[in-house]
Amino acid sequence: MHERVSSVEDTANIMFDRLVHAGISPVDEEFVNLALQGARDVFDCTAQALADGTLTLADLYDDNYVEIEGSNPPRYRNRAVTWTDANWRPIFDRVKASHPAVMGSVCMDWNGYLPAHLSERSRKPTGNREHDGEFCRNGLLFADLKNRYRNPGSEYTMGAYRYSIDDKTYSVVRVVYVPLIFDGRRWGEFNVNYAR
Repeated sequence: MHERVSSVEDTANIMFDRLVHAGISPVDEEFVNLALQGARDVFDCTAQALADGTLTLADLYDDNYVEIEGSNPPRYRNRAVTWTDANWRPIFDRVKASHPAVMGSVCMDWNGYLPAHLSERSRKPTGNREHDGEFCRNGLLFADLKNRYRNPGSEYTMGAYRYSIDDKTYSVVRVVYVPLIFDGRRWGEFNVNYAR
C-alpha cells in the first residue's frame, strides 16, 4: 500500500512540476524565484568557504552521521554541522521571513540529512518528544525522502506533500527543490516549502 501511495504521489508531483515549468501556474513562480535566489546564496557562501579553507569538501560531504545521544526523535551530527548551522541558517531564516506563505527552507543532502534548520526549528531539546519533534529538527535524517522524484537536468523541481504536526489534521505543502552541486558533485538541494 505504501508503495502504491508513493507511486501516485510521484505521478502527481511530475504533473505539478511540468505545469509550473510550462508557465501554467504563475502563483508558484514567485516561490521558484525565492528558491533559486536562496540556493544561489547558499552556493556562494559555501563556495567562498571552500575557496578560503574555512570548509573542506571532505567535511561538506561527510556522511558519517553520529547520533546525538539522548535525542528523540534521533538527531545526528557530521563534520560540517557547526559551519552549516552558522552560515546556512541565516539564509533559511531570511527566505522564510520574505513571504508569509513560506513555511520553511532548508538544505537536505543526498541521503536526506538536514545539517541545519531554521532558528525556530533548532531549539534546545527538552526531552518532550512532541516539542522536540516540532522544534528540534536540525540534524534529522529522512532516509525515505532521498529517492523522491526530481526533474533531472532541470534548474529546479516542484513537488507537494501532506504535512501534519499532530497526525490528525493535514495540509498540503508545495516545495521547490533546487540542486546544489559543489566541485562537480551533487551535494543535495536547497528547498523552499510553502502553503497557498
